[in-house]
Amino acid sequence: MERDIIHTKDGSATLASQEFKETYHSVNGALTETSHIFINNGIARYLELNAKTNNKREVVNIFEVGFGTGLNCLATAHYNIGLQGLNINYNSIEKFPLSIGKTRELNHLELFPLQFREIAAGIYDAPWNIPVEIFQGFNLNKIEGDLVHILQKGFPMLEGNKADVVYYDAFSPGVQPELWQPDIFKEIYHMMGDGAVLVTYSAKGVVKSALRDSGFEVSRVQGPPGKRHILVANKKRKD
Repeated sequence: MERDIIHTKDGSATLASQEFKETYHSVNGALTETSHIFINNGIARYLELNAKTNNKREVVNIFEVGFGTGLNCLATAHYNIGLQGLNINYNSIEKFPLSIGKTRELNHLELFPLQFREIAAGIYDAPWNIPVEIFQGFNLNKIEGDLVHILQKGFPMLEGNKADVVYYDAFSPGVQPELWQPDIFKEIYHMMGDGAVLVTYSAKGVVKSALRDSGFEVSRVQGPPGKRHILVANKKRKD
């Protein structure tokens, strides 16, 4: 797949897929979009909701659909460093992995403090299909494969654990409609724990309906610059 580097409005770079005619992040700001959607409305939202139940978790299992440039993972690892006693298991699937050389052409390492850049480099350099500890409290498993095929295997990379947070960052329903179907979201719903959160940049009606048909409670919330809304879906807690 041919991918061109473009620079977004907040100074962070992203890629444009020539095959799908889509960018990996918003042209209004790649890092801004990642921070708003997947950090603030993903893991941070999950931790806030979880704290309200007086059942604070020491381990959070994240499942990401679409590792892409790795920016969501970098931002999550950086966020985790600022937390006390939280261990994150980050599992991410990608059908079209980038080469290490291509990731090095992006300026993502420069988006974070100097002391974090060695850690960030470790995320980029981590091998595919082999779980690794990036630093104490952050484990990464980058899986090369197709989500549909992975679903048929029952998510073995989670090793029997339920996902607490799902970053749904596949290409849009217009170019990858097979990944936005109710049967896909039903499978993901069943592999998530009670009280878990799924967040995605897409706020299309068909996506909202597919999530609701799968059992999620769906909310439309404010999006990042250039995007009116995003979707947050919760798996209701049984208590």
